[in-house]
Amino acid sequence: MTSCGLNGKPLTGKGEYPAHIACNLFSKTIKNTHPFHHESWIDGRFPKITQDGRDGDEEPGYIVNIRDGTIAGFKYFDFDNVKSVTIKTRGYARGHLEVKTSWDGDVIAQIPIDSSNIWKERYADINLPDGVHPLYFEFKGTGGVSLLSFKLE
Repeated sequence: MTSCGLNGKPLTGKGEYPAHIACNLFSKTIKNTHPFHHESWIDGRFPKITQDGRDGDEEPGYIVNIRDGTIAGFKYFDFDNVKSVTIKTRGYARGHLEVKTSWDGDVIAQIPIDSSNIWKERYADINLPDGVHPLYFEFKGTGGVSLLSFKLE
């Protein structure tokens, strides 16, 4: 599973990408229960891709319910001299998004998150290795945040 779709090759490692192309989206493990019967599915605490408005409305998709330990993964990008990452988020949270090239890998950037009820851009310098790699964002903090997009420059 990739974010590339029918592209047939990695996505360009620069530019803005919508969060709804995430091909991996997971949160901390809940033990001893079937996930569809757990209260978190009912009260909306699991991350998911959604949109404002109704089906058929021309509204951008985004990831909602990003909480401590949530990881959103995007595969694959062909990076070349990427020096910064900008994200668009909203929600009531405090913490940071860690940026990695593997879900359990080293942190290559941290983007601070604070509460905002409108989409807000947040920026960080990044040390991305050149070549083809996935990109993962992991939230560390309190509250919940939504991710609309990310931009690599």
